[in-house]
Amino acid sequence: MAGLPNIAATLGGWSARHRLVAISGWLVLVIGLTLLGSAVGQVTMTAAEYGTGESGRAMWVLADAGIKNPAAELVMVHGAAAMGAFPARPALSPFAALPAHAAAKGAGSPPMGYPRSSGEAPPSDGR
Repeated sequence: MAGLPNIAATLGGWSARHRLVAISGWLVLVIGLTLLGSAVGQVTMTAAEYGTGESGRAMWVLADAGIKNPAAELVMVHGAAAMGAFPARPALSPFAALPAHAAAKGAGSPPMGYPRSSGEAPPSDGR
């Protein structure tokens, strides 16, 4: 091991003796690699590639199926005035007339979510 030159000491000595060439070389290297990196471009990960665990698997399933915008969570807005909690101010609630309108419109229609046409009766076995 004594016969092998120390490469760090050798390069350090050369850089100290040739300061201008060493600094210019580093600048050319950094600028060249920056230009090369910007010319190559950037590849960004998809939303499915970010996920881990079960949510990541779900994102991959959606991406493989070609679903770009999956259904989001839905929220039902419920006003207390619609339930009659504030009888002194019925004009402030747009939901006040909803129960009467819904009852009049829904009379005689099949149960909500029933997948058959309105003329068919539900099967007797409950399916």
